[in-house]
Amino acid sequence: MLSKNEIERYSRQILSIGKESQNILKKSRVLVLGAGGIGSGLLPYLAASGVGFIRLLEPDIVEPSNLSRQILYAADNIGALKGATAVEFLSRLNPELDMEWLPVGFDANNHAPIIKDVDLILDGTDDIHCKFLLSDIAVKNAIPAIIGSIGNFQGHIFPVAGKPGFACYRCLFEKVPDEEIPTCATEGILSPLPGIIGSMMAYLSLQFLITRGFEKRIYLMEKGGWRHIAMNWNPHCSFCGRF
Repeated sequence: MLSKNEIERYSRQILSIGKESQNILKKSRVLVLGAGGIGSGLLPYLAASGVGFIRLLEPDIVEPSNLSRQILYAADNIGALKGATAVEFLSRLNPELDMEWLPVGFDANNHAPIIKDVDLILDGTDDIHCKFLLSDIAVKNAIPAIIGSIGNFQGHIFPVAGKPGFACYRCLFEKVPDEEIPTCATEGILSPLPGIIGSMMAYLSLQFLITRGFEKRIYLMEKGGWRHIAMNWNPHCSFCGRF
């Protein structure tokens, strides 16, 4: 049940979604991979909106080049662990939040205990291998996930429902490209873009946690603004076509 303080804190959102849905958010548990640019747009809105538990995986430290887009951090955080700094920031933002930080990356060897008790996994990393791995794990374990990616002037959001009839990352991209994938460090990035993608991921996350459903679409952010395209399951997919 929501406390009196929670009802007051979330009062404007409750007017939109109702107390029952707000209580669903309070009971929800999410796993977030990365507290960088996308995570800086994603994490504060998850916390502020009343998601009850957030498990964060983030092994990196704050560097000067992060500060133009990773607004969880300030100049006096340079050299500090991102995860510890993010937990402190989010705990001040919402003291009701239950949060766990693990200073590790997400890989094939450590994921099993990390994913076992969450309702949704959110990817904000810049690691293409991690995105394919997360999609595979979501399908194999029937755990929904949302994958966020950015380029210098564009980004996309790919929901993976983790159930039959819904597309996985390999339905569209098939396999990890052989060539090196550009990153912020190699290609650059317009500073607000990761935050826009992260905020939209937070919005889609709340919708999912309340309704337990995804639309069959991929969301694209380009110079002209947002658009979405239908993303249907590929029965010939090399991975989810087997499930």
